[in-house]
Amino acid sequence: MATNGTSLIDANGLAKPVTKLIDAISKAIGTVYTPTHLKRMAHAQAECSLIETRALIAKEQLKERASERIINTEIKRQRNIDSISEKAFSELPDSVSDIPPDEDWMQEFFNLSQDVSDESLQLLWARILAGEVASPGKFSIRTMQLLKTLNSREATLFFDYCSGVFGFSGRNEKVYARIIGLKSNEILFGKMSHMEIIHLAEIGLVSYKEMSAVLKESVYQEFDRIEYFHRKFAIKDLFSIFSPTTWIYSMFYNGIIRLEFLTELGAELMIVAKGNYSEEQLDAARFDLDVAGCRLIDE
Repeated sequence: MATNGTSLIDANGLAKPVTKLIDAISKAIGTVYTPTHLKRMAHAQAECSLIETRALIAKEQLKERASERIINTEIKRQRNIDSISEKAFSELPDSVSDIPPDEDWMQEFFNLSQDVSDESLQLLWARILAGEVASPGKFSIRTMQLLKTLNSREATLFFDYCSGVFGFSGRNEKVYARIIGLKSNEILFGKMSHMEIIHLAEIGLVSYKEMSAVLKESVYQEFDRIEYFHRKFAIKDLFSIFSPTTWIYSMFYNGIIRLEFLTELGAELMIVAKGNYSEEQLDAARFDLDVAGCRLIDE
């Protein structure tokens, strides 16, 4: 019980009138009296302290989870980098340039490829790495940025498409294109639809703008060489001034072939996508060129 006017509570910080009233009440009721608003303040402070403690605990748990996520992500990335690097060894050619690959290019290569875990896509990245190390400047960063956006379905579509792509050379230029013809189309559309080809165009691999090329020697021959994987051919006009039968033939066959070109980025990626060599595809090209009045001569 309070006696002799001594305060029974710690009233630090309270105004003298307030402490006097509290002392008076405490003496009267025989126990320390704490005003309701002080109780509420004390309770609020306790709640605040509890909230702060919980917040600190939650923050530490968040840091721990973030740390674990970062560690797991970096471990996965390192595995991807190691896998791509190992695959690159088997893709190296027999001879390589003495010029070292650009350091910035190498840095960007691993930045772009580190999240690729699909085996088929890793192989494409490995071929790019091997090709660039063998011959620096072969692949642009833009090509790698495009490859990073491809999923396995798109890579498979492009692989199938490249199985029917030929390299056309002439007048100091070389382009990669698919022959648009009866037999060639029959093979292609047995593998994919028009919409899938349009999709390849939308992602920047195929131009999907057919162009006509003149292959007639007697008029204006844009391309006089063609290659398909390891096979190389000369493109010859069927017309011959020494063969009268070909004069009539040339009246019906104008030596013009329609082509569907790869974009510049598509041509770079074709080096690694490759596709499958097919005698059926080569025979189809022969047929479609023959319809245009041309023939292939082995070199």
